[in-house]
Amino acid sequence: MRNLLTLVFVCCFALVAFAQEDDVHRTLDEKLSNLKFGTSYEKILVLEFIGNFKDKDVFEQRGLEALLLRILRDKEEDPRVRYSSVEAIRKLMLTRMINRFSIGEDLMSIVRDDSAHIHVRSGCVRTVGVLMSLNPGEPRVEKYIVYMRDLLKLPKKDNELRIAVIRTICKLGDTAAESALNFALSDPDLVHTAVDSIYELLSSGGDLTSVVIATKLLKAFENRELTEETRVKAGDCLCFMVRNGILMDSTLDDVADIVADPKSSAAVTVTACKILYTINDRKSLRPIIDRLEDEKLDAETRVKMIQILGDFFRQIKVTNDTKRAVNNALSKFGRFINMRDLENNESFKYDASVRRAAAFAIGQVQDGFNRRGAVLLLFNALGDPDETVAEMAYESLKVLTRQDFGMDVNAWRSWFEKSSYD
Repeated sequence: MRNLLTLVFVCCFALVAFAQEDDVHRTLDEKLSNLKFGTSYEKILVLEFIGNFKDKDVFEQRGLEALLLRILRDKEEDPRVRYSSVEAIRKLMLTRMINRFSIGEDLMSIVRDDSAHIHVRSGCVRTVGVLMSLNPGEPRVEKYIVYMRDLLKLPKKDNELRIAVIRTICKLGDTAAESALNFALSDPDLVHTAVDSIYELLSSGGDLTSVVIATKLLKAFENRELTEETRVKAGDCLCFMVRNGILMDSTLDDVADIVADPKSSAAVTVTACKILYTINDRKSLRPIIDRLEDEKLDAETRVKMIQILGDFFRQIKVTNDTKRAVNNALSKFGRFINMRDLENNESFKYDASVRRAAAFAIGQVQDGFNRRGAVLLLFNALGDPDETVAEMAYESLKVLTRQDFGMDVNAWRSWFEKSSYD
């Protein structure tokens, strides 16, 4: 009886599996019919379906890889249909439905074909990039990279292909990227893509060690003809590279001018401050401090600038110039903490977020600077009606003095008057 039940179960399972496989083939037959007789738009939908195919046995039985390549080569097809075909190949590579490296030759033959549509060639470049990233040890990878670099010399009318090359090479890693990026950063039509690609490379854990690229990123940030987004990304990438050990020997006068310019956007101004801080030129303090006087600054921008100044305080060396700069900054922080609204003396002129940031930055003043003046400013902030400001002042006082008298400002003042704190 048990054997009979087992046999029945096996038969039922086989019937279900057969029915499911029959359904897959029937669905595929319908899709392939649309691929043969449908409109270009319908063909694209079918190619998207094939790109997400998961049954490897059926994929191989029905020769779907060869079908995709045939469509890709067909110059009578709409370029978007051909592009969808190579995009399907790219997806199938990622899921290992297609895993032979030799398909790269099929794709590169289209990349090399000057008569092929740029959109199709661009798709092939990106897909070859995926193939190379999945097979880093393959000897043909370097040959493909060398050929792709040469494509950057194409005329501007072929910009889509050049952009695809930059993005593809950057995704392959640091060494492969440097020469392509060096070229692209000098081309006004490619600089946006180059900066985006560097940002993606560094954000994903990559590294760049070229001083030339760092210098060109600085020039991109200073270029007011570029978009705000590109300039900010260029500045962020530059800061990342400097923090990772790149030594810059460039004048920062133009960056300081950007900080001082009231026409600079908030994002660009903050990024300029980051650059001045990261490269750590002692002359860089003053432009940031001076710009804080701009009453048109919004609270968020002013807070970010104060935060950068606070970090500056922690790393600058004591000189007569830096002492004057820190005293100037502390004077402004005192205004932010204490100044009342002219129309309503019960209210503060500056937002609580600004007062809180100032209280934090004051706590970053180091030995050798005016720490006594810093402590006095914090006494005022300790009585701020906003709890977050008062708490920040309390924490900064403990850091600066190594004392703890709670939130009692009178106790703090009593200690201060009796101590020789400096």
